[in-house]
Formats: sequence, structure tokens, C-alpha cells
Amino acid sequence: MADNFTISAKMFEGTKFLRNVLRRMQQSKEFQERIMKGLGALALASAQEAFDQQALGSEQWEERYPKQKGFKANIAGIVADFAAGKRNPPNRRFDARPAGIDTGNLRRSLTPSKALTTHGFKVTVGSTQQNASAVQFGGETRQQITKTIVHLLADFMRRSRKRVKKAKKVSQPITAKDAAIQKLGFLFGLAKKGKPLITKSIPRPYLGITPELEDKMISFIVETFEDMEHGKSKLEKQ
Repeated sequence: MADNFTISAKMFEGTKFLRNVLRRMQQSKEFQERIMKGLGALALASAQEAFDQQALGSEQWEERYPKQKGFKANIAGIVADFAAGKRNPPNRRFDARPAGIDTGNLRRSLTPSKALTTHGFKVTVGSTQQNASAVQFGGETRQQITKTIVHLLADFMRRSRKRVKKAKKVSQPITAKDAAIQKLGFLFGLAKKGKPLITKSIPRPYLGITPELEDKMISFIVETFEDMEHGKSKLEKQ
């Protein structure tokens, strides 16, 4: 998997109760799998929540392009749109948040059926999406500014300048989007020099054990163990 972390039974060895749970897991593969899959599912739910909350626990994510002053432009995303032949990048390219989300495919990939594997007393969770590691740890991307990108960018900026000119003519404020588009002109210089656009993304961790997740894991283990022991005692009385 492109980006993952492992939950080990050893992290729960600290109390007598949890040692009893581990003993029961050793005795029953069915119970073992139920526990480990449940822990993995909780970890994935926590990861999805990180995208919604724009934070992992108390660790708040940075917004897009935090060093840009004023209006935001997701330059790498806009370049990718032009590279794909799109004439009009979507409006989300000019929003500071949500960060770490473009198509939403990474968040949607974080489900037990797609991003969870068990290995006995361990469960590994993580996405196989191409951008999984870059979101979790940060990274660097390079995009070459092709002739197609230059052509589409020139047309995009020309239409924006017309809107700005019209707004000024009638004493209307310039929209945030059009103000941000004006930041894209430097891409022509990169194209002329044959240099790529280099983008360094900020880590936005979504996989990890937070205090809240650990509490949910402990509660799940307790409830599952008690449910099993209750069922076992009922069978023994029959």
C-alpha cells in the first residue's frame, strides 16, 4: 500500500483485562479477526474524519498555499487541469480549503474493503491512491509547462482580464477568483525557460493513533470481548 500504518496487539498489553483479551484472541481465530478488523475500521473512520475536520486529532492542517498572500490559487491543480485539456479549471482551485482534497478519491479509498489487510495479530490500513503519501507526509511534484498548457493558460487569463476591465469600467469590485488568476503569469516564464513548476506540498497527516481513536479502540475491544464472553456463558448453560 502506498501509505499505511500498523496496529499491533502489543499496544494493548498494559492491563490484565487486555491480556485476557489477547489470550482469547490466541484461542480463537474468529475472535482475533473480529477484533483486528474492527480496530482497522475505526482507524479508517478516523482517517476519513481527518479530511472532514481538516485535522488529525488536535493537529490542524495547513490551508492550501499558506505562503500566498491574499487570494489563493491552487497552481499545481490548475496546471494539471490545463495538461488534461480542460479550458476552465473548477472553482475549487481558488479555495484555501478543504486542503488535501481534490477529486475526493483518496478519502473515498479509505474503507475496509479497499484499505485494510489483516496479518494475524496485526492489521494494516492505508490507501493505494497515487497521492496518499504526498498528503500524509508532504512531497514534491514537478510539472512541465507544455505548449498546450501555455495556450490554455493564455486564453484563461485573457478572459479574466476582460472581466476585470469590465468590472472596473462599471466601478465593480474584482472577484477573488480573477484576482487570483493574475498570479499565474509567471508560468509563461517557466515555459520559456523550459523549467518545470515545482510544488512542495505540506504534510497533512490523516493516518495515526490519536487519544480519541485509542479510546474508541479500547471501548470496542471491551464491548466485543464482553459480547463474546456473554454469548459463551449462555451456551455453557444450555
